[in-house]
Amino acid sequence: MDIVVDRVPTVSLNGELSEEVLAAIGSYAPRNVIWNWSQFAPFVQSAVIRAHPHSERRGRDLMSAGTYHVDYWVNSEGFELTGELWDLDLARTYLGSLTGKRSPRTIAVTGSHLRNLITRAQLLRDEPPWRDIDGRSRSTAPYTLSEIPSLFSWASGRSTARAKRTSHSLLCLGLGFGLTASEMLAVRPCDFDDRGEAGIWLNLPDRALPCDSDYDHDVRKMLAAHATEARILRQKSLTEVGSFIGSSKRVVHPMHGTPPSLRRLRTTWLAHRVTHLSALLTIMRGYGISHTNTLQTALAWIPEPSPTATFTVLRTTHTEGISHD
Repeated sequence: MDIVVDRVPTVSLNGELSEEVLAAIGSYAPRNVIWNWSQFAPFVQSAVIRAHPHSERRGRDLMSAGTYHVDYWVNSEGFELTGELWDLDLARTYLGSLTGKRSPRTIAVTGSHLRNLITRAQLLRDEPPWRDIDGRSRSTAPYTLSEIPSLFSWASGRSTARAKRTSHSLLCLGLGFGLTASEMLAVRPCDFDDRGEAGIWLNLPDRALPCDSDYDHDVRKMLAAHATEARILRQKSLTEVGSFIGSSKRVVHPMHGTPPSLRRLRTTWLAHRVTHLSALLTIMRGYGISHTNTLQTALAWIPEPSPTATFTVLRTTHTEGISHD
């Protein structure tokens, strides 16, 4: 039996699509409960209208593909609701997440609808496939040093002990290790190795990495709180993690902290690592390189760093390269 959710108002007639097609777009409702659906429904509807579907069925198909694509990136991966979501690379990643959960035929059909939605809606605009070295993206901007305390205030201000532990763990895994939401779900207490002054190491299936030294204390608190549990997070799916964070956004007052974006947590970890590479921007400008894809031919010739250099980059931050405001 399908779950009934609130339907959104019919989209106004814009003079290009028939009333029947617009009604199909405006009355579409997802078969499964989607967190904050009523808030991002107009965003998906606008994209589908720009794609100009030729029939009611096509309108509903594009609404379905666009809705679950946005649900994945906003509710599961913590992206903000911006036009940057309509990106073919993001679409391919989303489709990859369906492997093993949907049949190959369903994935192929969904991919066809999603590519049609993105390209026919002309939402890719004229942006280059790679960002300019001076490009900025609000949805993926790292947290500044002055913003991070507000994230931990959000965690400590949750209403129950379990919610506090989960919130604190999300911050530790994101800021301390730069994990994706998918990786967070699989992490177990036994995957950590506390080596004292050498840091806390996390052993993942494809790599091992040390914690950012700024968060050693927080990670040790997290491990002590979850010592007897099978996994760090109790949530079983990306949607559950997104809903856990999203539910707090309705009740958190600014003075009580800021709910995190999982994407920005990961970006913050990466931004702290690349402070060690600040000279690279000088080299790129001096050589007249404006897009990072130009570096692909040179990457293969970069010498492997020493273990000491690797440890330094993964554990520490050149604080002068991090914004405080």
